[in-house]
Amino acid sequence: MQNHGKHIGLIRIDGVEVSAVDARYRPSNYQTLLVRARKSGRAACLCSDHDLRLSIKKRGDLLHLAAWPDQAALHDESCPFYSGLGRAVDVSRNLGAEVAPQGAVHPAKSAIPVDLWDMLHSLWKGAGLNKWNPGWRRDWGLARSLLQRASAGHEAGGSAIAERIYIPPVFSQDKKQSINDEWMAFYSRLPRVSAQDRFRPQMSESSFLLGVVASVEPCSRGVLIRLQHHYAKIFLSSDYFERVARLSRRGWTQLQITQQSKSSVVAILVVELGVDDRLVATDCVLMRVGQRFIPSNFEAEDLLLAKLLEEGRAFERPLSFAQSHKQCANFVLTDTPARKTELHLTGGGFPVHRIDSWSREREQIASSRGCNVWFWHKPGPMGDLPAASKRDAS
Repeated sequence: MQNHGKHIGLIRIDGVEVSAVDARYRPSNYQTLLVRARKSGRAACLCSDHDLRLSIKKRGDLLHLAAWPDQAALHDESCPFYSGLGRAVDVSRNLGAEVAPQGAVHPAKSAIPVDLWDMLHSLWKGAGLNKWNPGWRRDWGLARSLLQRASAGHEAGGSAIAERIYIPPVFSQDKKQSINDEWMAFYSRLPRVSAQDRFRPQMSESSFLLGVVASVEPCSRGVLIRLQHHYAKIFLSSDYFERVARLSRRGWTQLQITQQSKSSVVAILVVELGVDDRLVATDCVLMRVGQRFIPSNFEAEDLLLAKLLEEGRAFERPLSFAQSHKQCANFVLTDTPARKTELHLTGGGFPVHRIDSWSREREQIASSRGCNVWFWHKPGPMGDLPAASKRDAS
């Protein structure tokens, strides 16, 4: 690592210093530099006393920057590449293989780790499930179709995941046989782990389950997770589920809510077969979603999301590709005149003395992205949303 002293807010791409925020959130402006840096391996963040290497990933047609695996927590907390996830992930990846009673296997170190938050957000963005336009309709059948299409362009461990991911279809009696055949084809390809295995399969061999959580049942050695539209239950050991509850706290909190709610929880799990041929999850993240499967982290976001849908607005939900939402806007209106408008809100527990400085910082970040900004500070009332552009009469 090169020692240079801190330069918070800057990164270096192939020897050229640029704004960290701009490069992180407007990568289309830096494709030429990113192509060169991907070949040379020269991309680093300057927010620390030492260079922190940055990863360059391809999503769709664009190259994007991300924190180097396990280094997100080393960045300055004001850096757009910061995430608290890294420290916790280090712990889980250093665990050795451990056999639970009756042959259930505890999570252990993987030869090629995968960032499930990055995968889940990439699939959600690729499927367009973080966006909405007036007149759209969306149920799980359509969401599943879009996610399957997005999975065709996503890789993990150097190989495509389209043949290694199962997304439960909406069940119908007429399609029962074809649904069962598809499931058994996936099940038959699952890697098997014996009690003598020291390491998990490499990510080029791993398989994934993705769906909306239907239930979480306690059992003697952990929990059993079941997804909507599917009967199979997936075992997650007690120790690992405690970590999932910490690293996916918003999703886990939502699962504890027993009253009727329009919010749901999506899970993506790395699965394999234990020695008893039962499904075992060796990694998992939980993402809270609101109406139309649009990500929403808490109740105030649910209220804002409901207002956007009721008013027939065009908008998107920014995704961080990490556990923490950090400097992303809560939502972004894409139908306002001239420029998009970032929507930011603070919860009732946000320190009052920090609101002004926090708002100024968000205004600067929004301006760097070429956007206007709108605020809602709870517990104050939600104001009117910025007006949409006048639509041509059809």
